[in-house]
Amino acid sequence: MLIDQCVGRTTSLDSIATTAVILSGMVILTMIQIQDFPDVQGDAALGRKTIPIHFPNASRVLTALGSIVWTVVLIVIWDLG
Repeated sequence: MLIDQCVGRTTSLDSIATTAVILSGMVILTMIQIQDFPDVQGDAALGRKTIPIHFPNASRVLTALGSIVWTVVLIVIWDLG
């Protein structure tokens, strides 16, 4: 097949791809609480236990700081200058 000739048949990730996958997972795991901010009242009414409900001020500050920290970390890791 033509695609096999152009792309190759490798089934393993190189170090750059592995790093990208791991970093993406870490960013998602540490920043996922952002999705809970818009519906705090609805989550509270349903009895859900989310980080923004239990720690409203801390979660906002940590989210802002986390965004800055991840930006700097990724710039350094990917050598974006």
